[in-house]
Amino acid sequence: MSKQISSYKNLNWEWSEEKQRFLIDLRPIGGPRRKPYQTKTEMWTDAQTLFEYWRSDEAIVEVEEWTLAHAVEEYKAQIKINMLDPNERFGPKSYSTQCAQLDKIMALKFNGLTFGKSLVKNLSIEFMIDPFWPRLRDNMGPSQITGLNYYVTFKQFLGFCVTKKQIASNVAKDATHKSLRPRVNLPSRKKVWRERLQESVLKIDPLTIRSILDAVPEEHKSKVKFALRVGLRAGEQCALKVIDPKASYYNGNEGGIDFNNNRVIVRIAKKRGAKDSEDFLGECKSEQGWREIPISQKLSSELKAEWDALPSKRKVEGWLFPTTHGTMGNPNNWRERILYAACDAIGLSKAERPRWHDLRHSYATALLNKRGADYTECMELLGHADMSTTMMYKHIIRNPEKEKAIANDVDDYYDDLPSDGGPDNVVPFKKAV
Repeated sequence: MSKQISSYKNLNWEWSEEKQRFLIDLRPIGGPRRKPYQTKTEMWTDAQTLFEYWRSDEAIVEVEEWTLAHAVEEYKAQIKINMLDPNERFGPKSYSTQCAQLDKIMALKFNGLTFGKSLVKNLSIEFMIDPFWPRLRDNMGPSQITGLNYYVTFKQFLGFCVTKKQIASNVAKDATHKSLRPRVNLPSRKKVWRERLQESVLKIDPLTIRSILDAVPEEHKSKVKFALRVGLRAGEQCALKVIDPKASYYNGNEGGIDFNNNRVIVRIAKKRGAKDSEDFLGECKSEQGWREIPISQKLSSELKAEWDALPSKRKVEGWLFPTTHGTMGNPNNWRERILYAACDAIGLSKAERPRWHDLRHSYATALLNKRGADYTECMELLGHADMSTTMMYKHIIRNPEKEKAIANDVDDYYDDLPSDGGPDNVVPFKKAV
């Protein structure tokens, strides 16, 4: 074919009302006829790339068109590499969860066709808006957050497909753009968390917590007390060792409880594997998870006395809360066999009983109420990655003295207005310019 095209913009293109796509004829430069694109930018970018190859006589590498099912297998292979990389914050549980979510998405049927058999390149923003997102939102789990999790996983998967040139842009991401009407309107994860936090607070009022604690067997009371008074995540608490430089189990890098200085040093946590039997120790949830938390002399002494009284076989590995065999404790067992058993004993229904994580909320609310709502301090002690997470407690923390002072100040403002037109000490409003 003779080269009579001087610019890629000399190529013929049109807008197709039927397909709702831009179509361009790339045959003069070695491409296909009437190739569809969602935007002009994508069309001209692709045309320019192909034109440069054609003009330089370089061989054009044809990209194999993947089905979604094939693309998922390619993506799984990539994230498995990420899982094995110690520098990636992507563990076995994340890997297995994403794989399971994508497999479930691939099995969906749209218009009678199994989704996994569709070509990646045929996905569109319109399809993401309806029917894809409504299907995930309404059918993938008990809450919209479950649907959101599936959608986010699919969006990450499509980002991979973009890098492999299987689709011009990430339509799952594009479909959420606020300029679109309609669009994929994903629920706010933090809004849902805030609503759940408000529900949780109702389950951890001091009287309920005291009743639960009274019903916990003596041998397990310290685990619940520790959760209430130190506020660690369950995975951090069970991974806590007793600091003892002379002990064979102690390496100095794992943190632990320091009885001499009444503090807890958090450095590691139990991480979830693909199965419970594959759980492992790893870094904290975020860099902010590395922290030191002061504990009272009373709690420190109680824990030390309990530790000293343990038989030697239970102290070999150094866990503060070991199993009867001396191995690391299991938070799932703590929740089911200790906390929920105590809740059942005092007659709490399933809807009324707090989760183990709610004990951490109890610590946070006690801290904020007693320390004058110091959210920066609370963020540091809880190990939150950003302040917005900590500020969710603002909606449930009460400061009666501050509220009374505010109300009185407003009253005083009006009470101080002069009644006789004489001098006053009220600062006048500025006039609008």
